[in-house]
Amino acid sequence: MAVHTLPDRNGARPAPLPEDQDAAWMALVAASERLAGARSMEAIVATLRETARQVAGAMGIAVVIREEDRCFYAAEDAAVPLWAGQRFPAASCISGWAMMHRQTVEIPDITQDGRVPHALYTAARIRALVMVPIGTPEPFAALGAYWQPGQTVDPRAAMRLEALARSAAIAFENVRLLRSAQRSDRLQRMAVAAGRMGVWTLDLQSGELTTSATCRENFGRDPAADFPYAALREAIHPEDRPAVEAAIAESLRSGGDYDIEYRLITPAGEIRWVGIRAQPAYAADGIAVSLTGVSVDITERRQIEAQREQLAQLLESRANATAAERDSLWNASEDLLTIARLDGLLLRSSPGWDRLLGLAPAALREATLAGLALPEDAPVLREALARLREERCPVRCEARFAHAGGGFRWIAWALVALPAEAVDGVVAEGAEPRLFAVGRDVTAERAAAETQRQLEEQLRQSQKMEAVGQLTGGLAHDFNNLLTGISGNLELLELRVAQGRTAELDRYIERARAASARAAALTHRLLAFSRRQTLDPKPTEVNRLVAGMADLLRNTAGPAIALDWRPDPTLWPVLVDPSQLENALLNLCINARDAMPGGGRLTIETRNQGEAVILEVADTGSGMTPEVLARAFDPFFTTKPLGQGTGLGLSMIYGFVRQSGGDIRMRSSPGQGTTVRLELPRHHPAPQPAAAAVLEAPLPEAAPGRTILVVDDEAVVRGMVVEVLQEQGYSTLEAGDGAGALEILRGPARIDLLLTDVGLPGGMNGRQVADAARQLRPELKVLFITGYAENAALGGGQIEPGMQVLTKPFTVERLVGRVQVLLG
Repeated sequence: MAVHTLPDRNGARPAPLPEDQDAAWMALVAASERLAGARSMEAIVATLRETARQVAGAMGIAVVIREEDRCFYAAEDAAVPLWAGQRFPAASCISGWAMMHRQTVEIPDITQDGRVPHALYTAARIRALVMVPIGTPEPFAALGAYWQPGQTVDPRAAMRLEALARSAAIAFENVRLLRSAQRSDRLQRMAVAAGRMGVWTLDLQSGELTTSATCRENFGRDPAADFPYAALREAIHPEDRPAVEAAIAESLRSGGDYDIEYRLITPAGEIRWVGIRAQPAYAADGIAVSLTGVSVDITERRQIEAQREQLAQLLESRANATAAERDSLWNASEDLLTIARLDGLLLRSSPGWDRLLGLAPAALREATLAGLALPEDAPVLREALARLREERCPVRCEARFAHAGGGFRWIAWALVALPAEAVDGVVAEGAEPRLFAVGRDVTAERAAAETQRQLEEQLRQSQKMEAVGQLTGGLAHDFNNLLTGISGNLELLELRVAQGRTAELDRYIERARAASARAAALTHRLLAFSRRQTLDPKPTEVNRLVAGMADLLRNTAGPAIALDWRPDPTLWPVLVDPSQLENALLNLCINARDAMPGGGRLTIETRNQGEAVILEVADTGSGMTPEVLARAFDPFFTTKPLGQGTGLGLSMIYGFVRQSGGDIRMRSSPGQGTTVRLELPRHHPAPQPAAAAVLEAPLPEAAPGRTILVVDDEAVVRGMVVEVLQEQGYSTLEAGDGAGALEILRGPARIDLLLTDVGLPGGMNGRQVADAARQLRPELKVLFITGYAENAALGGGQIEPGMQVLTKPFTVERLVGRVQVLLG
């Protein structure tokens, strides 16, 4: 348990500057103003409940009043209130301990403090508390804050609550004095109503005084005893006698009322106040003969008035003290504090402006918040001010402000609207609302964040380079194997031809072709990982696609694995390449099968979630460690034995899903299986009905006289294409770059088809060559060939009618077929 000595009301302990100083400072300042104007216990308690929760971040708040040796819980806000409205012996509760010892109590864990009734606090779901005494030198109340298990206790909570308690102590004392004055007022009204008024007559000729019994009582005399005028004069307080004699003389001279209040001394030595009012009577000759009037004991009223005057002075002094304390915070704060109009015009600014930005008061005169910001950041402040005027809720923003000596500082602003200023509780006509702004210098924090961002970017770049190293290493390994298969079989083919052993040639040709096909599949997977593969997205019903693969998936999984298919009948359509989605699902099922060599359950589930369609594949297999899971999507990373996997399966799926605008997530743990979730964006238009099957017709033969311009910087590829086309009966022209192609296109030669690689040297790519060719020959057909995807090769643009794309590597049959389709 931490214990603080109760600070005196003058603020012996300096107020801390918390990280969120602006919000806490504004809340405490606003509370001090509300407490200064509070005129009831209920108003004080309401302010304490609201503000304590704001500045301490607590789950519950309690306000406890001490009544001699007992404590009364005037308010309790907790998850399970147990003590609200109840009384306890002061010695048996933490609030009483704090008041009796004049110390703030902090208990981070109530189970470790023997003085706390653990069972009750546990029932109330309380784990930590702070209790602050209110009032000096003898505390008469306490303010408590509670936190639930799992909540973090702000280390600044106790100091903020102590600052709030100092303002509350003054407010409580003010209310006590006001109640006392109100009680005395009531007593006086009762006395007047009861008719405690004496009657008297003074004979001015003989000096004889005639008084009623009540009058004699008002002067502290025995009601039955005589009360001569000499005794009355003797009873008047020596300091008031001159004023009494002057008032009588003025009344007799002018004929007006004799009206005066003065002090008197009773025979018992008590000082009383009486109010006298009389009228003179005159004889026919104008000589005053008597004074007749009434007397009232106004002692209590004058005491009340004295108390009121003392209270007014006390309130004024306390208001001055509160203002002085606020001014000291205002002057000492390192933040930028200002009172401004709602349009941002500064009305009053703290010295922090000079210390932080070098702006003296003269530089701030007639200035606005937005006008002081750097021009490019001024719109941020204008927008914040507009929001404040419209919503009247606290607004935060950040902007740069120039320093008078050069450079700038990043300032984080908190703006809060204030009501129009009132005088004696009345808002003057035309008074405008204002705003209070706190600006905190966050330049260092910004710089630290930028440094952190640069370090993270360097780390990402390093990780990217490591991934590139893994990719190129794995790529070189696999392609070396494939190239060995191709070149070796070609050498054997050459050797057998030289030997005249032509019977075995088909075997070598087939081996080289198989190696080429594997190389094509490998590049396809690499393009999928890099999200550069050619996709053919179509509106797709995922449930129908999975159902159509059911037999294939069951055969892939094998008899030892149970396949559980859970489709959502209300599943939305998606826009994806169906064949790629089939490949992705098949790959996931193969991985799941390999993770369950002893059998298990494979679950495929679909559902709608948010604006996405979920396709989830889960197995009950061996699962993955966190280290393996973190690298699951890395290219060429595999846990399978050598030769049984390329490590590109999940990489390909990842690239396909991201290229389709979706996301992929995976969760797994050793022995608990693996779940892979594909999140594909919902396709809003209804899926198009399946097109009727079209029977393949034989490709048309090449028409004689057709000429094709072949453009490719790779001589081997260009030569192969030209030879294939000539074999089909076409005439050909050749160019190695875009400039050479344009020179031929500008000439008179007939050209029926432009067949061009997309990636050409010399500053002009294939798409630019095609666009220029269409300017010269608008009806020219174009066939692009590329090693990249269609969208990557063409810069994401749409191809025009009469243009098609053929991706490398391609077979001779596909090349010829595409040319014949274009030439029709």
